[in-house]
Amino acid sequence: MIDHKHKVIFIHIPKCAGSSVEKAFEVRPQKGEWEKANYTTLMGWCDKNKIHLQHATPQQLIDYGYISKQQWNDYYKFIIVRNPYDRAFSDYKYISFMHNLYGSFNDFIQGTGPYQKVMNSKKNIIYRGDHLYPQSTFFFLDNKHIAYNQVIKFENIREGLQNVINDLNLPSKFFDTRINKSLKIFDHYSLFYNRERKKLINNYYENDLQLLNYEFEERKKGLDLLWSQLPMKTYFKYRYLLSRYATRFKK
Repeated sequence: MIDHKHKVIFIHIPKCAGSSVEKAFEVRPQKGEWEKANYTTLMGWCDKNKIHLQHATPQQLIDYGYISKQQWNDYYKFIIVRNPYDRAFSDYKYISFMHNLYGSFNDFIQGTGPYQKVMNSKKNIIYRGDHLYPQSTFFFLDNKHIAYNQVIKFENIREGLQNVINDLNLPSKFFDTRINKSLKIFDHYSLFYNRERKKLINNYYENDLQLLNYEFEERKKGLDLLWSQLPMKTYFKYRYLLSRYATRFKK
């Protein structure tokens, strides 16, 4: 995303609260407007290069000429990162539910089975392979590490966005009402992970874990250790029903 009014570039890693940031800057397309590219705000589907502009890496932004080197050097740049275990699980739920796909976590990460078309075919707007990009690919330009003005951790997003507000002299409540408040069906990502799923992330996102200084936080206890061994559909059904029960109990 680029906003020329505030001279800011926001690098949107999928499933890292980017949609909320784009809404705050009022650049996010309305329903039905995603099919074509908006080169002024760098949002939408670029059919020429088969890329979702809002998820472009810095290297893609420069190589395809979406922004100039001068803009990249002069504009304020910030990015939000997320624990790879948490991000992968969140993305797995999102892609599965949005596209009505029911495959294993391994299929999702590898882009195989039910996820093969949506994660690998760049022919049209349904492509979601950019959701699997390692976060580290958003930190290098011409093989040099990018010095962002702000690197915000997802778990500290409010504090991080407050720094952006201060740096850009934005209104004090610029982001406050726009941060997604999604239903927390799943209390913590560790409840989903078993040994095999954890190993997948350790291998696939090894560089991210090192670069961003993240590690696995274990919160499973008791029966949670058994639930993480369940097949995907059974696991999701169990967690959903449990969340519904908990919500009713609180009322």
